[in-house]
Amino acid sequence: MNLRNGQLGSRSPGRAARALSLALLLVSSACEGETQSLGSGEAVCSDFQPGTNMLANGLDPALQAIGDFAMGSGVALAELGGACDALARSLGESPSDASEPPTPEEVSAVCSLAIGAAQGVKQQRALTFTAEATTCDVAGAEAACRSSCSDESTCDEFCTSSAAASAACPPATVVVAVEGEVPEAPDAELVALATGLGSLLGATARVDLMVERMGFLSEDVDFSRGLASTCIAAVVEVLANAVVTMEAAATIQVGTHALLEEPSSGD
Repeated sequence: MNLRNGQLGSRSPGRAARALSLALLLVSSACEGETQSLGSGEAVCSDFQPGTNMLANGLDPALQAIGDFAMGSGVALAELGGACDALARSLGESPSDASEPPTPEEVSAVCSLAIGAAQGVKQQRALTFTAEATTCDVAGAEAACRSSCSDESTCDEFCTSSAAASAACPPATVVVAVEGEVPEAPDAELVALATGLGSLLGATARVDLMVERMGFLSEDVDFSRGLASTCIAAVVEVLANAVVTMEAAATIQVGTHALLEEPSSGD
């Protein structure tokens, strides 16, 4: 059983989430009375355990990738929220404390606050932001995955997806300067902006990487391979929830890119 169908022909996060939700309903109906849910975080399926090395127990690489993606989605959202919280506080704002782990709504609120504060300083002081792209390092995570993967025909794609969830994404280098002035030693506010935006861009790099792999997992996974039928609905639900989380993260981070692209004068 896989999710290759017309609804998943696009890499759109929104379409992927809706299609996965529909698939969950279909699978749950087909297996009514014998499936159990992992959506609450309670591990009730002994075969499928996100956060563990399932390859060592003989499960398909696709299921390892889904488990890693599910765990990584929460980490990516929390990193995004943490970066926004730090940026907001460095600019004198007082964001509300988030729950643990944070909800998409909480992350959206603190990121809106942080981006708004940064935009205000940018316009008030006529600043320019120049950022160098950051690159996430997936080599170590991919190597670890492949060392436990015995099915070479599927290892590459699924290990790439697993690695995306645990990649090391360093902060970006951001230069903050006052328009039309000779560069001087930056003051504390400019340093805070550069540091905070750099960390925020590192967090968004992980989100971008995971969203890129999300389409592959949504379209190319056979949920029945190497998994008991009683666990199929649980796996689909875990993936659907992770897709929804990443869709929210991708939407939240749009403001970061807009901040770096827009002119400080508003022209």
